[in-house]
Amino acid sequence: MRLRKYATILNICWQDVLQYRGNAMGWTLFDVLPSLTMILVWMAAYRTRDHIGGLNLQEMVTYYLAMTLLAVCITPHGEWDISMSIRQGLISQHLVRPIDYFLLQSLQQTAWQIMKGGLFLPGFALIAFLFRDFAQFPSLTVGGWLAFALSCGLTYLLFLELKFLLGISAFWVGSAGGFIEVWYMLMLVFSGQFVPLTVMPDVIQRLGEFLPFRYLYYFPLMILLGKAAGDAVLRGLLTQAVWVGTMFIAVRLTWRAGVRAYEGFGG
Repeated sequence: MRLRKYATILNICWQDVLQYRGNAMGWTLFDVLPSLTMILVWMAAYRTRDHIGGLNLQEMVTYYLAMTLLAVCITPHGEWDISMSIRQGLISQHLVRPIDYFLLQSLQQTAWQIMKGGLFLPGFALIAFLFRDFAQFPSLTVGGWLAFALSCGLTYLLFLELKFLLGISAFWVGSAGGFIEVWYMLMLVFSGQFVPLTVMPDVIQRLGEFLPFRYLYYFPLMILLGKAAGDAVLRGLLTQAVWVGTMFIAVRLTWRAGVRAYEGFGG
């Protein structure tokens, strides 16, 4: 019965997404443009050298093409909606419903990701074709592809948890916009979205080892490029799983504290 209830909610979320295809396209462009811009920048940088940060031109282009795909398909953006709902008092209606709010948000974001991925795949095929002479198709074993898929799944769960925590910070700060902007800057640097972490100074790389950001993009991309293998992959997957578990506990505790602090102002 409970499974049927959430299946119905997912269907409703999907119907809602279909009404806002233009918004989905906007978020898709938001995720795509930075990576495509960096491909052009690196193509210019490789005119004077063969390797940068341990990657050749083909690996670097492949890195950003895959980054573009991950940014579109497994990067939810629910924090803005959650923050607005709290600020305007709209969250009140969810507090009295027999539905887990985090799971509800996860279903909504999953519907959006399906829509974004569907809209983007034809365009991605064109982009990959245009850069075909500068990229290389990953040569992974079956185990390598499974590890990559598992890592992407863990990345998506970690993203959902981190974005949820960002959104519900509005329980205390009113508007979470400032926190969200700071978070995006940190993620750009420590997740490898701006440049691969191997290009960063040593101090940034060492600091990044204590943060969850490297497991959002950088780690799965290193698996895809064959730069992480064997024990390194197992350690990375285990660390990802630990971060997912830790953030899940943080989500539950923070949500409960936020609900207790909530005063129901707004609409």
